[in-house]
Amino acid sequence: MPKKQSQNTAMWVWTKMYLPLTMGGEIWQNRKAEVPVSEKHDLGKGYFGVLFCPEEAGYFVAESTSGAIIGGGATVEAALAEVREDIRVGSEETMARQIKTAIIERDNMESISTEEFIRKMALNARGRWSCG
Repeated sequence: MPKKQSQNTAMWVWTKMYLPLTMGGEIWQNRKAEVPVSEKHDLGKGYFGVLFCPEEAGYFVAESTSGAIIGGGATVEAALAEVREDIRVGSEETMARQIKTAIIERDNMESISTEEFIRKMALNARGRWSCG
């Protein structure tokens, strides 16, 4: 996958973001945005994920049903391997419950612009990974 994603497929993805300048409130807050993503990748046990790469800050995997970001890494292979291992050893009952909860959370959280989401993801990840 190239550094700049050329796909024109977009999807709502979300995560709990560190927002240190939030005064008088929780500094970890759920945020979602519609971002360009890759084609679906098989993660095992019937789960699928998509990849996106914010401003050369690594590759992130979002679960394809809920859009929840569930892992990442410096390379596509590393990001997918991490998530596939988590799913391989994970309880199917727990994962199914988490996806149902993630869909409800996604549908009820604040959205931000694609640009702001990608910038914040890059800031949170910078130093851990690089797209190359």
